[in-house]
Amino acid sequence: MVSRDAFEEYDFARFYDWQYAGNKADVPFYAALAEQCGSPILEVACGTGRITIPLARRGFRMVGIDLSEHMLEYAYISLGSEPDHVRDRITLAKADMRSFDLDEAFSGVFIPNASVFHLPDQESLSECFSCLYRHTLPGGMVVIDVVSPTLMSGQEVGVERMTKECVNPRTGLITREFNKKLNIDQAIQTVKVLHTYVECIGDTERHFVFEQSYRWLERNECVDLLRMVGFADICVMGDHDRSPYDDDSPRLIAIGRRGE
Repeated sequence: MVSRDAFEEYDFARFYDWQYAGNKADVPFYAALAEQCGSPILEVACGTGRITIPLARRGFRMVGIDLSEHMLEYAYISLGSEPDHVRDRITLAKADMRSFDLDEAFSGVFIPNASVFHLPDQESLSECFSCLYRHTLPGGMVVIDVVSPTLMSGQEVGVERMTKECVNPRTGLITREFNKKLNIDQAIQTVKVLHTYVECIGDTERHFVFEQSYRWLERNECVDLLRMVGFADICVMGDHDRSPYDDDSPRLIAIGRRGE
């Protein structure tokens, strides 16, 4: 059994695409936003390129940054099967979302898939959002896409549940995913989770265990932070179908603009 923190680990990266293979709604959502803002587009915490690569296929020039070199390694592997014209539209770089400096500004800056939940406090969020602002062209769009605070704060603690079982194409092995919420702290808006992946190799099993803390965002907190760094005209949606946000929404998606 291997036990570590998750997102900078090589072993976690190889489960990432398998884990999120069922996430289909966000790619057309971001494609539609890309049509609105145009190139170039920056994806922060791009991971294995799950969104960056499909947008490049649609003709957009993409830059993806991620803190995990192992996630980026898988992105490069995926790019290897793409035609030259798609690869030529993508630049990938290792960078921290709180302190990156790319010497370029973008028409669209996207942080999908609740990646800002890895930032532990408001100071980190403010640093990140300031970076986003500096890298957004005048009139450009920023998108913060997270799981809703209602869902994050209402999770059941102490029960391990299997959430997926099928073959991981990366390894060719039958793999099971288990999640267990260890603790929820309402005061500091954090959920501590134990992610367990079990690979079946013949009659044996190999276990990988990763512990991760996520800090969720409240609606007003997200909007206020975006305004504080300079974004305006902020709208909040409740899902990738663009439904209005309310307390029962599955997601909290804040979209703002940098002034001209």
